[in-house]
Amino acid sequence: MSARARSTWGWGYEDAAVGSAEAAGAAPGIEALFGFPAAAPEEPVPFDQVVLAEPRVEPPTGSLTSICSQDRRDRALHARGSSYLDTIRAFRGRYPHPPDFVARPTGEDELEALLEWAAGSNVAVIPYGG
Repeated sequence: MSARARSTWGWGYEDAAVGSAEAAGAAPGIEALFGFPAAAPEEPVPFDQVVLAEPRVEPPTGSLTSICSQDRRDRALHARGSSYLDTIRAFRGRYPHPPDFVARPTGEDELEALLEWAAGSNVAVIPYGG
């Protein structure tokens, strides 16, 4: 069994996103509630059409290789916050500053080694999650 895929542009999972038909069905209620005319729902940019900047830094080698990923999807999922503007940018396929790679240390030793590598390589580390 594979894990559910997180949405690259919205909150939650890809298989739970509101589809075009559902959005069009909600349009009259939105018009009535907010008082502006309904328009055709905008479609999200398919992820295979998203262009990400190429990584500028190679991940560490050796024992840290297995915890690092330069996968496009991993980089996109970590390229935005959860604000409304971040969501709209991703919906429109805009990821202006994706990370060069994503590291997933599994313990304190890997985290320390990663931070030591980053300090020695002059690479910024940005925590993700909360």
